[in-house]
Amino acid sequence: MWRSNHIHFSLFGSRLVTQMYLPCDPLLDLDPIFQGTPENARNRLISRFSIDTTEESYALGYEFDIVLGGANQTPTEA
Repeated sequence: MWRSNHIHFSLFGSRLVTQMYLPCDPLLDLDPIFQGTPENARNRLISRFSIDTTEESYALGYEFDIVLGGANQTPTEA
């Protein structure tokens, strides 16, 4: 099965393992990990385009905040 484009993050010193997805990926609706995340938390797994970090003619820039606790905690893999 195809998976949407994603980047894994594992933070040293914690047990957090999560994934970052790119916005507007056409395969998000088919991705089993993304779809297995509660619907109200999925937007926390999608990065935001950032013109400030984009390097013209080289790379698009994205931002992704990892929140370790609280109501806006980043969803993690079990």
